Amino acid sequence: MEKKFLVKTMTCHHCESAIKDTLSKLEGVKSIDVNLDDKIVTVSGDNLNAEKIKESIEDIGFDACDL
Repeated sequence: MEKKFLVKTMTCHHCESAIKDTLSKLEGVKSIDVNLDDKIVTVSGDNLNAEKIKESIEDIGFDACDL
């Protein structure tokens, strides 16, 4: 299963690291790919909860929306 999110406020590698660190702690997450140029975060894993992923991104200060 794969979920994609647009994170417009993500601008640098520090942002990328913060998002990866946060999402890696969620249940079912196997991998996280961040494309800084397109501002897209792709999360792969089993039984992913898109709302929980979005909330986790927003809880650390970024704006996120499902794609």
